[in-house]
Amino acid sequence: IIWSCLVTTFACTWLPAHPNIPALSDSWLTIALRRLGYMFWALAAPEVIILWAIRQWVSARRIARLRQGILVSVLIKSFQSLLFHLLENGWTLTHGFFLQIGGFMLCVITWPSISQKEIEDRSKGDFLAKGVALVQTTWFTVQCIARGVQRIPVTKLELVTLSFSVLNLIMYFFWWNKPLDVRC
Repeated sequence: IIWSCLVTTFACTWLPAHPNIPALSDSWLTIALRRLGYMFWALAAPEVIILWAIRQWVSARRIARLRQGILVSVLIKSFQSLLFHLLENGWTLTHGFFLQIGGFMLCVITWPSISQKEIEDRSKGDFLAKGVALVQTTWFTVQCIARGVQRIPVTKLELVTLSFSVLNLIMYFFWWNKPLDVRC
């Protein structure tokens, strides 16, 4: 029981966190400590991570919808070139996330043309990696439900882990298209 709860809690706090792209000067230790900070917040205040994921998802959708003319907003002059680029080339939700996490470095004010496939190639979180975490989380949830149906007691540790599993599913819903651990 303890081992299963620890593995599931790790899968629910370390794996789904999708940090921004680190600076070129960041060491591996800085990156790891930042990732541990995300894990701490996922354990201490998971609703903060959920709200972060929702906020980024909403913003990424707005960026992606600019192409279709669904979002009408007044942009200040410095962002007009971004608007025209999006209208000409069109971006997906993945492009919106990639923009937010620092995936583009601009030396000249020209917006890059990059396909969704090229962004996904840089991401270390593919369907398989995310799927394994979801399978572990789902398996744990099914075990807890089955034990409840059979009237077998569920420990407090399992209940806490089950709550992390539910929050994990919410995070994955909002961050499924966000690139994971992209390095420049």
